Amino acid sequence: RQMCIRDRGMSSPDHRYLYATLVRGDHRLYSAAYDIDGGSDVGGRLTLGVSEYSVELVRLRRDTLQEVDRLELIAPSTTRIRPGALALSGDGTLGALPVKISGRVFVVDLVNMALMADVDTSAQSTEVHRAALSPDGTQLVVTYRGDGRGGPTHDDSLGIYQVNDGSFTS
Repeated sequence: RQMCIRDRGMSSPDHRYLYATLVRGDHRLYSAAYDIDGGSDVGGRLTLGVSEYSVELVRLRRDTLQEVDRLELIAPSTTRIRPGALALSGDGTLGALPVKISGRVFVVDLVNMALMADVDTSAQSTEVHRAALSPDGTQLVVTYRGDGRGGPTHDDSLGIYQVNDGSFTS
């Protein structure tokens, strides 16, 4: 079993803490898939071997790198996951972590390291690219990387969700 700390860590506004996304699972199981004729059977995308994956958000003291606490966002599962970059609210009390492929964005209370919302974007797209919170933390703005069928397209579409109930507004 391997662990990977995403390279997109984020610092709290007061610079006391660093936040890191910890992804657990065997990342060596990615492999290209080909059919008998030698062509890709998944449109150039990668297939995944069987492994368990999980995602945790970890808070570290910036001065010592000592772990303060952690929050499990995705329990061990065989579902393929790829968290994106953590986005902070203007005051740094909330964070939004998009999870590509699954069509989910986790909104986290960073003061208490507690999950506030698990916003499902899959009706619009499972390819969540980036997320941002409104200054007051009531709305979540999400950009998509296509409609979830794979490929490198960036269609520049975005969605706005209400954090309190996850409803899609536009």
